[in-house]
Amino acid sequence: VPYLFLVLPTAAGKTTLFLFGASLATSQVTMVIVPLISLKLDLFRKAAALGLQPTTWDPNQIMPSASSRVILVQIKHLENPRFNELADHLITQKRLARIIWDECHLIPLAQSYRPIMLRAWHALALPVPMVFSSATLPHHLQAEL
Repeated sequence: VPYLFLVLPTAAGKTTLFLFGASLATSQVTMVIVPLISLKLDLFRKAAALGLQPTTWDPNQIMPSASSRVILVQIKHLENPRFNELADHLITQKRLARIIWDECHLIPLAQSYRPIMLRAWHALALPVPMVFSSATLPHHLQAEL
């Protein structure tokens, strides 16, 4: 499964790149794992402006709409069993094109005060291409992802 590290300065177009990829995969879904609520809201707005019909997923939902091409998931929801159901369903249906880990530097850097970062490993093991996006990911931390 391919891994891609996208480390570009702030406002250099990281979001545009992965939303453009989502716009090309018309029958598939791009899942974006976000560590911050404000970031989730911003990504939702940008994806909607591009006509990508984004969905903000939470464990109270069974499955997102079939028309959704971008699914935004807060990192805190990764430990919920329903996340596994969602991922397994999309993988079985061959609809999950990729998982984007936005602000991925927070996974290794925030583990001491956000325990969910220690439990993100099971989502990192899913058999789909992964893109790790950050403006501040030091090279030595890439191995921790």
